[in-house]
Amino acid sequence: MRDGEDDERVSEEESHDVAIDEPLLYSTTEGRQNFPNIMQTIYGEKLVVGFGRYGRAIGAAVPIEAIRMLAGFDGKVDATVRRRIMENARLLLAQLPRERAICGLRRAPLPELVEMEDIEQRRAALKSAQGSKRKSRKRSART
Repeated sequence: MRDGEDDERVSEEESHDVAIDEPLLYSTTEGRQNFPNIMQTIYGEKLVVGFGRYGRAIGAAVPIEAIRMLAGFDGKVDATVRRRIMENARLLLAQLPRERAICGLRRAPLPELVEMEDIEQRRAALKSAQGSKRKSRKRSART
């Protein structure tokens, strides 16, 4: 390790803007089988990956920037990367019942799937309601 290496900051170019919808959580068996891919994800996308055994969380693999944050060197980590790690860690904790209870978090509800036909019906109803409001405004303006 060269002198001053710990002073280097991670640039925004190194972090990818990939949407985090669902945290990565693997069983230990899956983790062993996918270890190279997991390490690439941790390094490249700056994500926290959780591991469990028999339905219980046992640990996580994190990017080195998360270790800097734990050690109190938040200022040495780019703000975008720091925010990404924190958001992903919270999502992971919220998916684990025991950790969710300890941290006082709520599990985010899954988005409801909606059929296209339903969306079109909702749009038509909304347009109709907006048209009715406009007509009533015109009538009240005349009186």
